[in-house]
Amino acid sequence: MPETSLKVIFMGSEDFSLPPLETLAGGLVDLAAVVTCPDYCCGRGLKQTSSPVKKKAVEMGLVVREPSSLKKGDFIEWLKSVSPDIIVLASYGKILPKAVLDVPRLGCLNIHPSLLPRHRGATPVEAAIMAGDKKTGVTLFFMDEGCDTGDILIQEETDIGEEETGYDLSMRLARIGAEMLERALPEIERGNFKRHQQDKEAGSYAPMLKKEDLRVDWKEPVEVIAGKVRALAPKPGMSTVFRGKILKIFKGKPVKDMVGAPGEILDILKGQGPVIGTGDGGLLLLKLQPEGKKVMEGNAFLNGYQPEKGEFMGSMEACY
Repeated sequence: MPETSLKVIFMGSEDFSLPPLETLAGGLVDLAAVVTCPDYCCGRGLKQTSSPVKKKAVEMGLVVREPSSLKKGDFIEWLKSVSPDIIVLASYGKILPKAVLDVPRLGCLNIHPSLLPRHRGATPVEAAIMAGDKKTGVTLFFMDEGCDTGDILIQEETDIGEEETGYDLSMRLARIGAEMLERALPEIERGNFKRHQQDKEAGSYAPMLKKEDLRVDWKEPVEVIAGKVRALAPKPGMSTVFRGKILKIFKGKPVKDMVGAPGEILDILKGQGPVIGTGDGGLLLLKLQPEGKKVMEGNAFLNGYQPEKGEFMGSMEACY
């Protein structure tokens, strides 16, 4: 028997969604169904791919729905027929319309990886690292029609590790969110909770990343570039161009005593990697992926490609 009598529908798509899904499916609630994004085609062969949530839900024998639209009548009618007490959402990827928000009697609860109202939007983890934040956290909040503007239930703060990548931080926050969910849902069922209204005019917004956001601008300060590299590792990864081909960068270390042109290979540090000029120093490249190759350490890149001082890395539109 579940720990609570709550009938729950879970909505999620990405890796971040998996710890909360596993918590809900582990006997915490009556998990009626899982809603995720439809299968999509990716890669050069346009192979049909399912979301991480669908793969896990199918593996666990759960009911899965993949609506192409949340506004269509058939999905809303199905939702009403299930009659959930609450919808729990984690990294689903879509804003819920009012027609969905109005269905569950206790509302829709979102697990958001930031301390709202800071970093509302689609990329809060990446935004926190890029902004140089020392702390972040997880917010459980009741959704409204705005973008992450609903009433807060609880928040939990945590430090950001100095070398923690965006993916690693995201998954750690997902586990924190799952633990918070485990504590919160029984209290919600008993009515032992308070809602704290957000200041909708305060905070900041972290929008979806665009293609151009993933390209290194070597004219930027080295700390800014290093922050972006760390925030976007291991996927989608920041990219530059070397010898006419795309080069992804997954780890870099600022070297501030280096001076040279942005994008220029300023030095070759044996056993480590190349140092590339930026707006105010150099970036030592420690983990890379040349186009069509596997991820490699900076030293392996030196051995395999023999880059030379004075060569340049930079943006080349035709390569993207």
